[in-house]
Amino acid sequence: MFSFSNLSPPITQVAGPWFRVHQTGKGAVFFGRSGRNRWDSPDKSYGVMYASETWQAAFMESVLHDPSTRTVLHSQLLKRSMALLRTTTPLRLVDISDGVVLRALELTESETKAIPYEKPQWISKAIYTAGWNVQMTCSQSTTWSR
Repeated sequence: MFSFSNLSPPITQVAGPWFRVHQTGKGAVFFGRSGRNRWDSPDKSYGVMYASETWQAAFMESVLHDPSTRTVLHSQLLKRSMALLRTTTPLRLVDISDGVVLRALELTESETKAIPYEKPQWISKAIYTAGWNVQMTCSQSTTWSR
């Protein structure tokens, strides 16, 4: 659906560490392949893991990602854990929140948040297959694919 063949986005390297809020039963390092999340692989051919440079952003992305959520039940919080992850090398990141990438794709940020998540998932797939050896970042939140 999207192609990055004519795009050379700015790539930055960030060493971390990374905060991750995750379902306790799945462990901290888990690459989901459900296809239900915003940046998941549309064809489930690779897994995606969300992490952030701040605990606040990690919490927002995984627990409060729906803007209509005003309260979180204690029972839901009990199912979550927070981990601090370190990588052996800095991550190479493409920031898709600054508008450069989205403008090149003729999209707005709000289109990447609309459910169903068809457009952001195809952006994820295009970045994954572009051969840049990068992860992508949205503001302070980072997704890794594997």
